[in-house]
Amino acid sequence: MSTEAQQLPRKINAGETFLRIVSWIKNRAVKDKMPGIIVGVSGTDSLVVFLAAYAAFRELGRPQAVMAVNFVHPGTLQKTVISCAADSDKGWFAEHIMPWLQQVAPDAAYSLDDSIPFSDDNKRWGNIFSRAISDTELNHGMLGKYRLVAGTRNRTEAVLGTYTLLSRSPSLQPIEHLYKTQILDICGYLNVPPIAMQKSREVDCDCGRFEVQANHLDALDHYIMVQQGDLGPAYLDAMDADVLAAVRNFYIEERENNAFREKIPYRPTPTKTVYAGSDIRTALQGVAGDTAVLKAVSVVAPRILVDHDAAAAHKIVTAASPNRQDWQAEAFALMGTKGLSDVQTREMAAAVFGSEAAALDDAQLSALAAITSRIGLAGFSFPAKRFTTQGFAGGPSLIERAGFTRQSRDSDLRDAGLSKSNPQRDELGTGFTWTDGAWHVEQRRAYVLFSDLSAEAPVTLIIRNSSYYFGRDRLKNAAYVSFDKKSAQELLALTAADIDNPQHFTPWQNAPEAGEKLSRAASALDALDAIDYKFSQWLRTRKGSVKFKSPFPALDGLFNNGGGLNHLRALLKEKLVQHINDERAASPLYIAQLDPGHAAPWQPHCICPVTADTLAQLKSAQDGVAIRDDKLRKLFQPVGARQLVLISGKYGDFPAG
Repeated sequence: MSTEAQQLPRKINAGETFLRIVSWIKNRAVKDKMPGIIVGVSGTDSLVVFLAAYAAFRELGRPQAVMAVNFVHPGTLQKTVISCAADSDKGWFAEHIMPWLQQVAPDAAYSLDDSIPFSDDNKRWGNIFSRAISDTELNHGMLGKYRLVAGTRNRTEAVLGTYTLLSRSPSLQPIEHLYKTQILDICGYLNVPPIAMQKSREVDCDCGRFEVQANHLDALDHYIMVQQGDLGPAYLDAMDADVLAAVRNFYIEERENNAFREKIPYRPTPTKTVYAGSDIRTALQGVAGDTAVLKAVSVVAPRILVDHDAAAAHKIVTAASPNRQDWQAEAFALMGTKGLSDVQTREMAAAVFGSEAAALDDAQLSALAAITSRIGLAGFSFPAKRFTTQGFAGGPSLIERAGFTRQSRDSDLRDAGLSKSNPQRDELGTGFTWTDGAWHVEQRRAYVLFSDLSAEAPVTLIIRNSSYYFGRDRLKNAAYVSFDKKSAQELLALTAADIDNPQHFTPWQNAPEAGEKLSRAASALDALDAIDYKFSQWLRTRKGSVKFKSPFPALDGLFNNGGGLNHLRALLKEKLVQHINDERAASPLYIAQLDPGHAAPWQPHCICPVTADTLAQLKSAQDGVAIRDDKLRKLFQPVGARQLVLISGKYGDFPAG
């Protein structure tokens, strides 16, 4: 694709797009045994939905199962079936469009209704839903002639939130993926009478269409496309400045005013009863030896931790299991479930560590459980690290620009001939290291490593990437520890066999140490956290040294080669362009903030999608201008030790499911 084409709005194939809507409705109708469809028709959106539904049911041999209802103002309806009185402005659809519909869709059912005054949209929706089930008997249920209500919301309305709450109630939304201008393209393909397209570009307060939508419909759609990642940010550079200001202000105002619509109905945090049944039972099947459903443990573990379900955590971890090593990481993480009693913690520790844990007192056991949980959560943190290790803009990765060194070793790859997206390509993956003489740190695809190289209190902690996609099968155990002195050269030469060799490293579950050695392991975790937090501060910093208070003097020289905000913005810009240009791409990146001590990228404290507007605001921040968006501003205002990460899921990157 050329550079110019990247910056132009994609033109849809109107005919093919319409046929795909027809096919989708037809397939849903067959699969779900739809008896029929009813559509409230009033303009271009509803015309596309109605005609697609009619075409779908005509192919099924039941065109009469589709019904169109048009509401006109009381007193304007005459006795003739489809004509309106003198108030032609209010009755244009009934006067000009309904006759045309009867010609192109002759076998459908039609109705004009003048019973509802004042364009009361809520009553109109109620009327349509009442009609949908009018062929029912109170005592015997449906007679088979009822219809499902089809919604007519387009993507422009969905993004702006300019729709009524009852419009969220229909059973199907066939055009919610199409922008308003694309709907008009389809209407052109369908030879819809021009008056319908003309009305779509006129102010109509009853329909919620105001001056900006009427006068700048194309520009508004293009602006929204940029915000949604469907159009390159550079497209806005060519837009008239006054028009751009108008659509930007309208977009911001509507998004702010209607933000609640995306969140309703408001619900409390899911309670234990949401998943304590089938999901827990499936997880227990997995730990009992059913490898086909073992991933259920990964699915349910984040929910247990978020909901503080101590009973579920205890039940899973203490269950008899012949395959405990296969779900060590989840067991480790669940050791930190809030609300566990001392007795529950002791029983879980016995299941994880064996009889050695019995010798520890309650305080020692509590400390061991806390560290073990942090190790388990760190094993699930790798999705939040992968974007920082990817090169961009023809240069090195973020972590290299921050001060780490890329390593190249024989243990990196299994098959260099495979694509980088293939998980079988890497053995342990490329590593990035930082050594200052006292510490050696490595972030690698298969593991993260911290080593205190001193002779006085040596400790090396290795935490495996416990993702099912990559990492879990590269090392046998979720974490390893050694309290012997290591050298940086020795650590750089590590292979999987070396790490799994008990003469070099002890699996964490076999080393339930108390006292001074446990403190060393805790210090290693604290150091890894401090590095992550300082890196986050570097990403937030415009220029100069990173302002970060750390209990570790060794970190004073790390990430002090200028600010990272401009580098972060360059990475995000490249990722956004890749997303725009690749029609197969998943949802765009998200910038998120994790609470202190919660390394796993679940339930972020704050999250914001990467859009063209995000990049524009970060560019302004680089120039010293305050960030406008509340969420984005919170992300880039350091609070405590909150970590800034990049993730690919709106609600976080979960280990499975």
